[in-house]
Amino acid sequence: MKKFKIWAIVLPLIFVAANCQSDTSGQAIREEKKDVGESTIPATLTVDSSSIQVDSLVIDSVNSSELAKQKENSTGSDTKSKEILKRVSRDYQTYKTISSKFTLVSKAMNGKESKSKGQIWMKGKKFKLDYGEQEIFCNSKYIWTYVKGDFEVNKDTFKNKNSGIDPSDLFTIYKRDFKSLHEGEISRAGSVCDVIHMVPNRSKNYSWSWIRLEVEKTSGKIQRLIQHNKNGTEVIIELDLKTFVTNQALADTYFEWNAAAHEDVEVIDLTR
Repeated sequence: MKKFKIWAIVLPLIFVAANCQSDTSGQAIREEKKDVGESTIPATLTVDSSSIQVDSLVIDSVNSSELAKQKENSTGSDTKSKEILKRVSRDYQTYKTISSKFTLVSKAMNGKESKSKGQIWMKGKKFKLDYGEQEIFCNSKYIWTYVKGDFEVNKDTFKNKNSGIDPSDLFTIYKRDFKSLHEGEISRAGSVCDVIHMVPNRSKNYSWSWIRLEVEKTSGKIQRLIQHNKNGTEVIIELDLKTFVTNQALADTYFEWNAAAHEDVEVIDLTR
């Protein structure tokens, strides 16, 4: 079975899923931001011959010269973005568990897009992802990757390097060596969100160019995450906040592969 790389992005896996794999590969952010006037971003995503329609995103105008000055500032982040990210982190850390449905869109270098819908469950550093034809279980020590209908599941040691992000990291990522900038607000589907642009100070350690978070102003929850990679590909994770549930009673075993329930599935143990 092909070994699967996921994103945590979380999600909005938020969550992510964020290039979490058993041995997470490096990620990165390159500072790259086009000047934005009063502009509208097309919001129709064509995916596997289908498309998702959402309202157009209107970004408040940003003074490009001021933006450039802030990005060149060696200290990095502006006060507003830091305060928003701290609020997000503070709120999420009060939840014992989190679950939400999400949509993940991957954009290839040739412009082709693919879409999958799924659901994520989180408990501390543990998480479970169910989307497309994949199921991923992680109890923070081991990670199991299963293709539905297959007769084997991969088990490996879960290792998350500093350059990677797992779903739980998403809510404390601002504490890393990143610059963050509040780019204004967007309006989509009746919600107003703050837009946070994030770039690492040491971009050579990452394969990303940048990350953009959209945080709903009213609830303070992450609604959308965009990761732009140096090779030109993108991953967009959008949470369905209507399905966002916290503090469910989830046993630790919920985040582990249940061999008894899959007697016909062979466990390929890569931890040895």
